[in-house]
Amino acid sequence: MLCFRRSNPGVCYMGNEDKFYVTTRDDFNLGPIAEKIIALLEQDIKASPLLIEGGWGSGKTEFCKHIINLSQNKIGAKIRPVYINAFHADNAGPPILTLLAAILELLSKEEDREKIRKAALPILRLDTTTLGKTAVSWVSEQYTASPKQNGKKEIQLVSDAMADHMIESMLKDHEQVRISILALQKLLAAAARKKTIVLFVDELDRCLPHFTMLMLKTIQHLFDVPGIKFVFIANAQQLLASTTHCYGTEIDAQRYLDKFIRYRFQLPTATNHNKQGPQLHAQSHFLATVKSSALLKNSIIVKGALQEFIFHLIEVNQHALREVERFVVYLEVYQSLSAGKFNTNDSHDVGVVLLAILAVYCVCFLPEKANATLSGDAVLPLIEQALKKDYLSKHMGYHNPVDIVLALFYLSDNCTGKFSSGNTVSEWKSRVAEWFSVDYPTHKPLFQDAIRLMSMHG
Repeated sequence: MLCFRRSNPGVCYMGNEDKFYVTTRDDFNLGPIAEKIIALLEQDIKASPLLIEGGWGSGKTEFCKHIINLSQNKIGAKIRPVYINAFHADNAGPPILTLLAAILELLSKEEDREKIRKAALPILRLDTTTLGKTAVSWVSEQYTASPKQNGKKEIQLVSDAMADHMIESMLKDHEQVRISILALQKLLAAAARKKTIVLFVDELDRCLPHFTMLMLKTIQHLFDVPGIKFVFIANAQQLLASTTHCYGTEIDAQRYLDKFIRYRFQLPTATNHNKQGPQLHAQSHFLATVKSSALLKNSIIVKGALQEFIFHLIEVNQHALREVERFVVYLEVYQSLSAGKFNTNDSHDVGVVLLAILAVYCVCFLPEKANATLSGDAVLPLIEQALKKDYLSKHMGYHNPVDIVLALFYLSDNCTGKFSSGNTVSEWKSRVAEWFSVDYPTHKPLFQDAIRLMSMHG
């Protein structure tokens, strides 16, 4: 079972006591990849830390949870996984606190947990803030003890003595920390002797750059221990940006980041669901989200050319899963405000639904430009930007909804130069007429009416 503990920010542990969350989802058929990762983690291969790369909203977290769930339910599993949301832990103190808390959650014996806590204390104590407070306190004591010492010579003497005191204190602290690190690593190795502990660190790309770098360094210097492995789930480009933010453009961010990562791979963005070829995960997610929507599950937007049209928008604009979910919410809003416009069974209304979908899309992802069309701005540039296309296909044999929309607006705006791709204007007029039961001058107000409705103006 995959369970969340409320006691530690950002930490999820595997156990049977508190069943806060369980996942068995595998919407994108990534189970075989998850099984390969588990097999890799179970072997004595120095592939840790491992980075699973993916863009924003690409389903990385869901995939991570799927790996954890599979490993927990695997008979004879050789790893103990624990999930860490680094973004939630960003303001919870230094990374060592989050990492140790996650490991402690896995240990069944309080005696073992207490030993690790004691070994970690000297490491946690050593920070510049503590040393600074100690120095100020020591100087204060010296002055209050000798109120007559107020000359430059006395101040210099106190300053020199303070420096000596701080250096001596720092040397002692560092020596104690060195011993404590060795003791801590020995205890961690013992805890992971029977079963490898794997920490899945998610959302590292959403953390502040300095926290991200500190997390990587802490793992490298303190947790490079036999039996302890790490899997990062992150947007690699954002990790590179964090590296550049901290160390400037003078260094090779990729080479620097490679010092902390031993193996990496890109999460696939498409899956072969059927004989028609691969389907983007974002497209699959759109279908699944619509089918689970009480407002949209019986609509026509996931049928035939309308689905093809939406798939085109998702693909050419490279939308992530979260963006797809937001788009579905906007479609639900329109469905509600329009009293079920997407439920039509009239084939002559398909073109009108097509325009409504495009209008909803523009309001969702290009809101300023969409609203500007209500004040007189040209509609055609907005259409071409949304479709990522400003030309008509050469062949008209297939009813391409993208070309139909473009042809509709080109005809309305009398853009004759756009019809030089092998088909006459009259042929395009005939094709467009199959989709719309309204004349060309009427369609633009239909598009703008949908925008106005979504803006709560109509």
